[in-house]
Amino acid sequence: MAHCARNLAPEELPETVVRKYCACMADIGEEAEMLTWSQTELERSYPPAHVQCHEEARG
Repeated sequence: MAHCARNLAPEELPETVVRKYCACMADIGEEAEMLTWSQTELERSYPPAHVQCHEEARG
């Protein structure tokens, strides 16, 4: 989850949004594998999940 938060840092999102988004995405795939990915790679690998988590986090 810390890796996800670091990847999102440049977007300057509220901490609650980052926490919700990263928690949601952590439930999607293999966390060990995902730790090596950039945010762009993660979003491209799980496009429907990315959109869903993005909407939930900002909702």
